[in-house]
Amino acid sequence: MTRRKQPTVSVALAAYNGERFIRQQVIGILDQDRPIDQLVVADDGSTDSTLDIVRDLVRSRGRGTELVVLEPGTVPLGPTENFVRAVRRSTSEVVILADQDDMWSERRVAAALAHFEQDPAAWIVAHDAQLIDARGENLAISTFDSMGVTSEEIRLLSSANAMVALSRRNVLAGMSFALDRRLLDTAFPIPPGWMHDYWLACWAGARGRLRVVADPSVLFYRQHDQNVYGAGSRRLRIRARRLLTTESDATVMRDRFEALVQRLEACDDVDEGIVDLVRGKRDFERIRAGMPAAPAARFVGVARQAAAGKYAQYGSNGTWNMIRDVIHPPKTEGTGAPDE
Repeated sequence: MTRRKQPTVSVALAAYNGERFIRQQVIGILDQDRPIDQLVVADDGSTDSTLDIVRDLVRSRGRGTELVVLEPGTVPLGPTENFVRAVRRSTSEVVILADQDDMWSERRVAAALAHFEQDPAAWIVAHDAQLIDARGENLAISTFDSMGVTSEEIRLLSSANAMVALSRRNVLAGMSFALDRRLLDTAFPIPPGWMHDYWLACWAGARGRLRVVADPSVLFYRQHDQNVYGAGSRRLRIRARRLLTTESDATVMRDRFEALVQRLEACDDVDEGIVDLVRGKRDFERIRAGMPAAPAARFVGVARQAAAGKYAQYGSNGTWNMIRDVIHPPKTEGTGAPDE
C-alpha cells in the first residue's frame, strides 16, 4: 500500500510586543516531532525585541523552516486583521494558528495532521487546551472546562448541526485551530465586526466541516494580566460582575449574523436548513437590538422571547442573557461587547 504524502504545514503567528513569552512559544513550534515547513509572523508594530527573538530562533533551530516576517504598517491592525494577513500569506496545505504567549507540546502538529488524515472532509480541527499561568504552571483546568462546555456541545460542533451550537456562542479559540487550505480558499474576506476564530468556525461549521477534539494535552493556553479565564468558584462572581457592567451585545450580533446570512445565501454548498437556522439567529438578534429603552417595556419584550424559547435556542448563557437584556438597553450602534 502506498503511504499518502504528508501535507505541508505553515504556522501563522500574530505578534505584538511579545518578548515576555514568545521565545518559549517559538521554541515549541520549531521543535515539533513533525517539523513545520513555514513560519509566518505578522507583527503589528512591536517596539521590543519580539522579531529579533523570532529570527534568532529560526536561524539556530529552524531545521529548514522558511521564515516569513510581515512588517507592521503605519496603523495598528488589531488581532483579527493581523492574524488574517498571516494566514493569507501562508502557502502550505495546512495552516496552524498560534498566539505569541501560549505553548505547544511537541505533538501539536502531528496530532492535527492525524485528525485531518482520519477525516478528509474536515476543514478545521480545533483542540481543547490546558490553562497555564504566567509562569507556565498548570492551572488544573482546561479551556472547555473553564467555559462549562458540555459533551453534547462538543458533539454538536463536530456534526452537520454545528451551527446549532455556534448560533448560541463560540467556545473555540483561534489558537487551537488547524486549517485546511480549502477553508482558506473560500472564507475570506471576513466581514467587519467578526473575530477571525468565530467566523472561521461558522464558515466550516455551516458545512459540517468543523471537528473539535476534547483532548487538551497538546496546547497550553497561558493566562496572564488581563487574559484570565474565570474558573471554579470565581466564575459566578465574574459572571455577576459582567452582568452588571457589560452592555448589550445585540447590535454586534445582529450585524455579524446579517453578514453571515448574506454570505451563506450566496453559497451552493450549504444546506438550506442550516441557512434557515442562521436566519433565525439573525432575527432573534434584530429583536434584541430593537428592544425599547424603557425598562418595563423591555422586560415585556424579553419575557416574550423567553416564552418563545428564543433565549434557550440562541442565547449564549440563557438566563444570564435575559437578565442582562433587562438591565441594559440595546446600543444604537454595533459597539456592544459580544457574548462569550
